[in-house]
Amino acid sequence: MILSRRKKRGDTGRAGPQPRGDTNRAGPQPRGDTNRAGPQIVDPAEAAALVAAGARLIDVREEREWEAGHAPDAEHLPLARLPEAVSSLPRDATIVVVCRSGARSARAASALDRAGFDVVDLGGGMAAWQRAGRPVIRTGGSAGTVA
Repeated sequence: MILSRRKKRGDTGRAGPQPRGDTNRAGPQPRGDTNRAGPQIVDPAEAAALVAAGARLIDVREEREWEAGHAPDAEHLPLARLPEAVSSLPRDATIVVVCRSGARSARAASALDRAGFDVVDLGGGMAAWQRAGRPVIRTGGSAGTVA
């Protein structure tokens, strides 16, 4: 499954042949429909409630950031490894994506959304999580910090 498309030599970026006939017909729209809003952004309380209800919390930060501190129920999957790990992610559960401030998680959430996952983005990232008084721990369970 491809999460991003690299531009090939000679690729003009044109959409290619356009469909004939009535393109305004009612009916199901493809997942790639440009009218879609994209992944929902949730706050720390909503993210915690989703995780408590069975969602998977995926932290896409780098190793040193993860080691400094993360949410207790988070799973570590650096953004750079997301394309190779997408097949191991659940399609039967909501995925909550988080990073430090929200930029990387927004990219990850958008890619997963385009790939058909039920995904939300934790707006403001781990910084917002910590500001909201949510726990941040190190791998051994001691108190952590957002780096």
